[in-house]
Formats: sequence, C-alpha cells, structure tokens
Amino acid sequence: MPAVHSPVKDRKSERGVLERAFTVLEVLSGADRGLGLSELAREAGLAKTTAHRIADHLVAVGAVERIDHRYFMGSLTARLGRSWQPDPVLGRAAADPVRALIGSADAVGVYVLYSGQGRLVTAAARGDRCWLLPPDLNAVYTPLAAAWYSLMVSGDVWGPRVPLSASQWRQIVRSVRDRGFVISDHSDGAVGMSCVAAPLRSTDGHLPATITGLVLTPQPPPGLTDLVRSAADRIDHCLRHFPPGNGAGTRVPRDSWVDNRTDR
Repeated sequence: MPAVHSPVKDRKSERGVLERAFTVLEVLSGADRGLGLSELAREAGLAKTTAHRIADHLVAVGAVERIDHRYFMGSLTARLGRSWQPDPVLGRAAADPVRALIGSADAVGVYVLYSGQGRLVTAAARGDRCWLLPPDLNAVYTPLAAAWYSLMVSGDVWGPRVPLSASQWRQIVRSVRDRGFVISDHSDGAVGMSCVAAPLRSTDGHLPATITGLVLTPQPPPGLTDLVRSAADRIDHCLRHFPPGNGAGTRVPRDSWVDNRTDR
C-alpha cells in the first residue's frame, strides 16, 4: 500500500530545518574566528551530521562561507542584515530634519532603543569635518553620552546600563524633562567634542528615540540646543501626521526595545 503524503508533516519538517538553520547562523554570528564542524555542532546543539548538512546548504546559497574547514558568516547574510531598519517610518520622518541640522553640527543622527542598545536610524555628516556616527550606541560610548541618556529618558529605563548614581540620573531626567535636551560635558570623557540630544516625545507606536547633534568643539555653539529641540519637534509632528497605511500606528512591544534586565 503506498505511503500517504502528509502536508502537515512536511510543514513541520520544513519549520524544523529553518529553525536549525537560523540556530547555525546565530552561533556563527558570535564567532569572529569561525567554527570548525565539531565546534559548530556543539554550540548549536545539533548532531554533527545535521550541522554538516545544514552548514553545506547555507554555504551553497552564500549565507555561510567555509574557509580552511571553518565556517564563517557569508556575504548574503551581511547584505540581508544591512537592509534591516529598526523603525523605517521614523527614518522617513527624520530624514529632512537631520539634513537641515548639518551646518550647525558636524554630525547628526537619530537613534532608537532596541534590545537594550541604541540603533542608528538615519544620519548625516558635514563634508569638510566628517565624523561618522557609530551604528550601535551604548553607555560606554562617551562622545555621545548625551544621546544615550536621552534614549534612557525617552524609554523610561534606568539600571546597570546607565553608569550613574541615582542622584545623577535624577538630575539628567529633570534636565531632559524641563529643558527638552541634555548636553554631554567634560565628565563624560568627550574631550574636544560636545553633543546635544533631545528625546522624541511622540513615540506612541514607535521605539523610544532621540535626535543628537555632535560638534568637534569642547562646547556646543550658541543656538544648537534650540535647533536640536526644534528638529525633534518637527520629527514628532511628522510622525503624528503620517497618512494611514505608513505603519505609523503600529505599536512596538516593549520587550522588543528594552533588555528586561535594565528595567527599573
């Protein structure tokens, strides 16, 4: 009697293969020196034959590279990763205000709080004094400390990722909420640089975010704080008035932007 084909079983099998493939990619993403087959199987929790079969499939499509019997992330995976946007609607809303600030600042960027890190959404830099903003921001990136603190206030987050005492943090929060911005000072270690950051307040449906202007001078020039705050207001206005269908009303779950270990 011929075997009965089961589409449900096929779908479960395909899902299992996909899950294992992404497990292999996740393991390789943290291995700068690559992994041999035995290491890859052990780290991914797979049988060696299964790891070999999945890795070879990924090599065939360019998602993984095999060099001297070691596996590395491939160019396809890197290309796909670069196309990811943490908040594409915010990126559109912020593009013009960010470009308008160049001239008053050497570099301008908008960061969102995603998985406990600041992720760059959009940025611009002045050509004659180009200073590229980092794609990922955290508490120890001192030249942009103001941007990090502004993100923390916007997301209402405080914890181990904020290297300040409770009293210092309360002072930062009061400054942002009363004046609408925060400035990096010399105690942040940003020698020869200064940074002004303002939180984006219309974050309903969007990740907590901040706009920051960085200048290669010890103190920000007169008027930069007002310009940064005005740019934040323009972005907020754009987000509130996007026409339906642009994703502006889709709420982002809190657990997608904050590491729960940093929560108050």
